[in-house]
Amino acid sequence: MEKHTLTVGVVAIAITLAAIMSVLLIPIPFANAINTSVDYSLSSNRISFATYDDSITSNTTSIPTISRAQLPPEVLITTKNIEKGGPFPFPNHDGTTFLNREGILPSKPSGYYKEYTVPTLGIHGRGPQRIASGENGVMYYTPDHYKTFEEIIR
Repeated sequence: MEKHTLTVGVVAIAITLAAIMSVLLIPIPFANAINTSVDYSLSSNRISFATYDDSITSNTTSIPTISRAQLPPEVLITTKNIEKGGPFPFPNHDGTTFLNREGILPSKPSGYYKEYTVPTLGIHGRGPQRIASGENGVMYYTPDHYKTFEEIIR
């Protein structure tokens, strides 16, 4: 019985240590990694960390481009308003953070992209057209509410 109790105690300690390691160690060295897996293995009573990236990034394909001359007039008006800082037709929505949940645009820190409504003729309300702009002035047009994007060439 004593041997069994000792084994259970050792297992409990090992589980506790693994839980602490997963909480304390993983977020610090791998905070900026996406889909990074960590392999913990015990050898010589040491813990070794072998990292590998098992993901395929969402930005492996290029985003198509569109020139300003190819844009519908309402999109051109919106791009000019973005460059001027307004006015915007939906001030409670325009200029808010675009989170890039779809993962189509290049990965950037939260807050990098802002979204703006492009008024759609014949539609009351916001409609599906948007511009996502980056901090560096890059703009992406989506005619279908974030399903597809085209980078606007200046």
